[in-house]
Amino acid sequence: MVWDNKKKLWIFTHLLSDDYNIKNSVYPKEQGDARHHIDFNKRNNNPNNLIRMPKDEHFILHTERLEKTIHRPDIKEKAAKAHHTK
Repeated sequence: MVWDNKKKLWIFTHLLSDDYNIKNSVYPKEQGDARHHIDFNKRNNNPNNLIRMPKDEHFILHTERLEKTIHRPDIKEKAAKAHHTK
């Protein structure tokens, strides 16, 4: 996230990249409501790593590719540790 000093609030960097893509005609806003990281890496917020898609398609994509999200070894380990702390 980045701090917007003018608006006095935090902004997710992928939203800034999405705005950049729309303003530069990389894709239209009407392409969908969901912003998807092509490489499934939520920290890679480069504009060329984002696409827009309908929310239902985005949900289906993530359920079909669980090995890229909740079934990754690092995510499983993090969840296990969280369940063993107070």
